[in-house]
Amino acid sequence: MDIISKEEARLLPPEKRPLCFRVPGKIYMAVFETVGAASLCWEPKPEGVFATEKASKFATDCCFAIAEELERLGITFEQLNGKP
Repeated sequence: MDIISKEEARLLPPEKRPLCFRVPGKIYMAVFETVGAASLCWEPKPEGVFATEKASKFATDCCFAIAEELERLGITFEQLNGKP
């Protein structure tokens, strides 16, 4: 994983930016919290080990889908965060 600055990220086309520069933190957190909450919606509760990595991948994939749709609609990260 490469670490880049905000300035470097903003120079990239939206689809090439890291996820944190494509989806606002509020949406990102809501997706992860929802996936976590949904994992508890079983009656009776299943036994065994929860596959955290799989759940994280589902949440990340959802965030990428949201980012792609925002970009398709012409909504930029900068617009969502009040920056030109």
